[in-house]
Amino acid sequence: MRILKNDSIHKRILRYSAFATATLLASSAVNLTDAYFVSKLGQSATAAVGVAFAAQFLIQAIGFTLGMGGGSLFSRALGGNDREKCDRISAQAILQALLIGSVIAIAGNIFLDPLLDLLGATAGIYDPSRIYLRFLLYAAPFICLSLVISQLLRAAGNAALSTVGFVSGGAVNLILTPLFLFIFDMGIAGAGLALLIGYVFATCLLFGLTFCKSSKVSPIKKLVNPFGADAFRLLWTGLPSFCRHGFSGFATLLLNNTVSAYGDHAIAAVTVVSRISLLALSFCTGIGQGMIPVAGYHYGARDMDSVRKSYRFALILSSAFMLILSIPIFLLAPQLVSLFREEPEIVSIGAAALRAQSTVYVLHGTITATTMLLQVVGRSASSTVLASARQGIFFFPILLLFPTYFRYAQPIADALTFLLTVYFIMIMRRLTPSKKERRHPK
Repeated sequence: MRILKNDSIHKRILRYSAFATATLLASSAVNLTDAYFVSKLGQSATAAVGVAFAAQFLIQAIGFTLGMGGGSLFSRALGGNDREKCDRISAQAILQALLIGSVIAIAGNIFLDPLLDLLGATAGIYDPSRIYLRFLLYAAPFICLSLVISQLLRAAGNAALSTVGFVSGGAVNLILTPLFLFIFDMGIAGAGLALLIGYVFATCLLFGLTFCKSSKVSPIKKLVNPFGADAFRLLWTGLPSFCRHGFSGFATLLLNNTVSAYGDHAIAAVTVVSRISLLALSFCTGIGQGMIPVAGYHYGARDMDSVRKSYRFALILSSAFMLILSIPIFLLAPQLVSLFREEPEIVSIGAAALRAQSTVYVLHGTITATTMLLQVVGRSASSTVLASARQGIFFFPILLLFPTYFRYAQPIADALTFLLTVYFIMIMRRLTPSKKERRHPK
């Protein structure tokens, strides 16, 4: 609370961005390292992980929906000094994550084979995809819970606790993956088991950290109805996050089905590029998430000047960072792809796609900061449209109409999303609370 009230806006955003970025980097590093170790098992194993990657995006979409929705409402309630509402929101978000994650795990395993067909698994990668996806589905409740608790801790100003919990789970995964793959010779099942154990560890540690003396999250002070008073607002506020991450899953699904016509090497190439780009965009997303508790706190306190300052600083910082990062990725694209697979076909497809994507990385600073600002101030409809644009509204028709140019579909969609973002910035010049919020300021 001292940090939220007294430190400068720039200092607070830098502090929270550092922790948020570390958390996202840990998650991306796990995905990237899994892809690296699994690639040693062969091309089919690499493609199998890529098929399951779409399902992982969709599961994470649920976690981010509840986490970002709960975190946004939590930070606003904290700014309004409503501690009872903070406790109720955190309890509802955690219970919803547990229930929905469990439903995903049960239903996914019941309909595993139809799900694999939907995800675009070809005959050559069907068996390894089935093995890895089963472990991923077992991990669904823990993925949702870890993301929700992490976001709540960050919204409460406990960014360090959030990062410690999530990074520790990632470290467990990184240690166990090569151990299970190469020492115990478990094959792709070892990668799936390591993923499951890592998320279980992270969830248990994060939940334990909510009982720390420094934690402001108190999710079990009293029993609450997970779908009670604030449940709809929680889901509605988190809807942009669902669209952002959910469409990433659907985009990966559509991309896998599209490129499967060009062979397993094409699926392997886009899998590698997706992991590298996800790691690069972690910096941009981390800065945006670092802005959320600061902007949310000041919005709850009705300090609109500080909200605007938070947004401008996050936008400039993330844009500059992504511009600097895009240069070495563009120049070293073939070398980066060849770290995972050295087949000429995979390197050729992957390098072209990665270079095309790196040219528009700088645009993500504006896109991400604007989307998250709209979300944190309660403009969920506008934020949902913007969050759906990049890998939904624009990406889907481009890929469906021009499938042979799948390498360039995402960069074109990113450029169009940037233009849409500029439009939202123009109509968002006057940032004021909604009519409902003016009637009920607390």
